Amino acid sequence: MSMRRDHIRNQMTRVFRFLPWVLLFGGGILSAGSAVAQVQLDVDHATFAYDEETGLVEFYFSFSASSIAFTQPQPGRFEATVPILMRASKVSVGAVVAAPENVVWTDTTQLRFVLADTAGILDGQRFVHQTRALLPPGSYEVAIFLEEETEGIPRFQRRVDVPDYMARALVGISDVTLATNIEPSEDRSSMFYRNGLSVQPNANQLFGGRVRQLFYYAEAYHTQQVDPSQYTLIAYLSDAGSAAALPGLLRRSQRVSRDIDVLVGSFDIGDLRSGSYFLTLAILNADQEVAVEQRRRFFVYNPQPVALTAEGAGDLDEGPFGRMSEEAIDEELTYVQLLASDQERRGLRLAREGDLAEKRAFLVAFWQRRDAEPQLPGNAERDAFFRGVRYANDRYSTMRVDGWETDRGRVIIRYGVPSQIEPRLFNRDLAPHEIWEYNNIPGEGQAIFVFADLDGFGEFRLIHSSVTGEIKSMNWQSEIVR
Repeated sequence: MSMRRDHIRNQMTRVFRFLPWVLLFGGGILSAGSAVAQVQLDVDHATFAYDEETGLVEFYFSFSASSIAFTQPQPGRFEATVPILMRASKVSVGAVVAAPENVVWTDTTQLRFVLADTAGILDGQRFVHQTRALLPPGSYEVAIFLEEETEGIPRFQRRVDVPDYMARALVGISDVTLATNIEPSEDRSSMFYRNGLSVQPNANQLFGGRVRQLFYYAEAYHTQQVDPSQYTLIAYLSDAGSAAALPGLLRRSQRVSRDIDVLVGSFDIGDLRSGSYFLTLAILNADQEVAVEQRRRFFVYNPQPVALTAEGAGDLDEGPFGRMSEEAIDEELTYVQLLASDQERRGLRLAREGDLAEKRAFLVAFWQRRDAEPQLPGNAERDAFFRGVRYANDRYSTMRVDGWETDRGRVIIRYGVPSQIEPRLFNRDLAPHEIWEYNNIPGEGQAIFVFADLDGFGEFRLIHSSVTGEIKSMNWQSEIVR
């Protein structure tokens, strides 16, 4: 593995050139408060084996091109600079969060964008960046900033677990990188180069529309433990609510057993309905039983316009709702209660008790009332809502609850991005808490939300807000005193 290690080190010590990539849909959520606050960003990561002492972590970034502020230093040249600061802190065994002094890795990169003409930026166009870190096996809290200063509010903060892939000498599968394209490459200087391939990551895990093909990259380790000569690999797609492979979307192959085996493939998802899915890679033993598997969630959005009738009810055999299964319809009915008015909640209860046609009719009417541009295909309000759901699930999910069901997730989905987040996590005299400030919530103006982990289990509950209809506690400061 020495040549592989040397190549990765060379890539990690040089300044990467920023490369553009076009993706039709997507968008992330950032807190505001600086010149780069409006930049829309998605972040993903994957871990792989490196050597006996460290693991390799890849971080993937996807920027919305239209959200970046360009300047024009000279005719025919537009430029923008976005600084990225990354910081990984070791999480001690039994701890919920990392202590401030446990920082073990930092990385600072100035990303520079140069365009001939910003008028050529397409709707949904993305710029993609990737960086790597070598970290010993363990759990880390990774904070990502879009600022040069080392103190401030992280734009993303997530738990990253680095398994001990090599030392165990057991059969295993790395994390899965979801990609918009994978092709052979000899360009070792590219940030996307990996084992003779160019892997273009998809940081928001969203496919559909023009992005009909889902590509994946992973690695299998110590497959000789299953069979000294060859092993069986299966790869398949399934609905998020089912473990069964979708018809025609399962691949089975016989592969040569080795210490490290590169797993690459793709699926055509152009005909899948909008919704969430899983990609599963599984290694079978001699009895054709699963020895080890790795699953990766992704999302499909294949928008179609709903043909509204004069009464506004819509043609239920057309558009996304006409092709969605009842399970997917029920899932969306659960989500939309976060936005529903009191009157709509009554209709929602009746729809849930009705048949499939009634459920679809409710959703058509629900989103039609929120569609500011009904003459255009799709629904921008629905798109933004599900971007918020994906963000909440990615950032605030725990072992016991999905992120959209948490108080912080609900507030992000309902009210959007806070203008400022003030985390107060390490005061010995106070329970960990966050104060979210909004400059303008329609109908409310300036507003705040206070979330606190009063029980010490890492679950931040809303304890006070100035918004009408939300929890209010004029004595919330005393509630967080330990």
